[in-house]
Amino acid sequence: MSRAEAEFARHLKALGLADETAYRAWCRDNGFGTGLQKTWQERRDERLARCKRADQESADAAFREHLRALGLADAVAYASWCRERGFGASHQKTAPQRRQEEEAARRERAQAAMVTSRRQDRRPEELLRCLHRGEALPGAPMSPVLRQVRDAFALPGNRSRTGDAFLRLLLHAQKCSRLLAVEPVIPALGEQTGNTFVDALLALARHERDWLRPPEDWQPDSKSSHRQFAALARHLLARYPVPPFMDSAWFRGDAPAAREQQGWFKHVGGGQNIRTAAGLPVTLTKRAAHLFPEAPREYTVEAALRWAQIRALGGGDDLVRAVVATRLGERFEDEAFWVSVLHFFVNNPLLDRAWVGPIVDYIAFRREAAREAEGPAGAEPHGPPPDPNFSMKGRTAVALTRLVEEWHRELAREQTKPPVAWEPSGIRGFLSDDPEGEPVRWTITELLSARELADEGREMRHCVASYARSCARGQQSIWSLQMHAPDGRPPRRVMTIAVNNARHMITQARGRCNHLPGDRRASARLDDAPDLMKRWAAQERLGIASHL
Repeated sequence: MSRAEAEFARHLKALGLADETAYRAWCRDNGFGTGLQKTWQERRDERLARCKRADQESADAAFREHLRALGLADAVAYASWCRERGFGASHQKTAPQRRQEEEAARRERAQAAMVTSRRQDRRPEELLRCLHRGEALPGAPMSPVLRQVRDAFALPGNRSRTGDAFLRLLLHAQKCSRLLAVEPVIPALGEQTGNTFVDALLALARHERDWLRPPEDWQPDSKSSHRQFAALARHLLARYPVPPFMDSAWFRGDAPAAREQQGWFKHVGGGQNIRTAAGLPVTLTKRAAHLFPEAPREYTVEAALRWAQIRALGGGDDLVRAVVATRLGERFEDEAFWVSVLHFFVNNPLLDRAWVGPIVDYIAFRREAAREAEGPAGAEPHGPPPDPNFSMKGRTAVALTRLVEEWHRELAREQTKPPVAWEPSGIRGFLSDDPEGEPVRWTITELLSARELADEGREMRHCVASYARSCARGQQSIWSLQMHAPDGRPPRRVMTIAVNNARHMITQARGRCNHLPGDRRASARLDDAPDLMKRWAAQERLGIASHL
């Protein structure tokens, strides 16, 4: 490729265009000449125009998102809303000004909800008993809490003994606690079904036959709703101390896995060793069982089992955090093999822990991922995994990291195949000014094709391209945090974020070469990333996994 061709290719990339045809069309649409031979000043003007247009598109998108957050239909309604509340009616506002308006709207909605709630809270016991009997409530629309209580009573089996026990808990809780609430409780579980205090009370009611004490005898000794629930659960079902992280078992709905973990709660609360609990997915040594209660309180039960297992093997907290951040933090299939992987990590203490995630992903791909063939809808599962008998025997850290790097290069080359795209997740993106007040913009944008994933993985030097299948199925969504300079240069990728769509939960976040967010040693910009990610999570009501 000649120097002129290379410069033109860089110019196309800066404009976000694919080829010469797209470039000529873009020039016609934006009032530029369609010739290919241009001076550097002309190309600079084109890049500035592209940047200006991108700024306008981003500003328009941000304004539409702002209207949505305020619950308004259009610009006319927005101007009227602003004038009524003493805000300026201009569309051009800073991020802090818009946050102030959104906070005002939230206060108004909360006030309206409180008025509705107060109307219904004048006779709370009567209302709860009406819902228990399946009767409609008179008066104003139901509050979110009462709607969830109504739906819980309507579930099969909840008008019998379980429903009676649930009513007892509700009646007592509304008198002396803060447990009648429907916001997500366990951060690691996000907005999945069951993750509210009302759901957790229903879960306790399902174990009414095992209650050790009547709920009416319990009185809270804390104003914290989390501590209140922990004390109530132990009042009902425990004679001996139960680790705080085991409370998460009550916030997972009525799935078989939830019932199993609730059984472990009762098992430990009855004074039994966790090693002897029924259905435990791992075989714990005596030392691991001894360490199990000391796991961090913010962990889920699955993560606590891994914590105890790795600590008993001799691994440190840095290794535990790295492993819990992978699929091994919540999955236990093929456990006999994966224990050998844990031994490998423990026996290689000088291996950079940033390699743990990529190694786990690579091994899972070799042992479990079905081969793909091109079908009518693109790549489809076809045939066995590449190496279902992959073993850790004889593996060295140097050789294994080489294999991972080669796999990453293969994933990057996948963009030469026909592109596969998928529908947006429904989660909104993010636009913000620089937190340090510098003249740059930050965006968080969803990646919607295999090619975009491959581009992200190649530039960031990680294996995000392997998420294509789960993105196409709607299970995951991948987002790119990018910094946009004001001088027309291409945006700089800073961090890649993975979201579990069903749980509405940020499960992974990695910078270049798999560095964790906030790692200033890797990049000064990566140090800003956690705050930006948290602001986006707050905007979209996303949970953030505890290891992040």
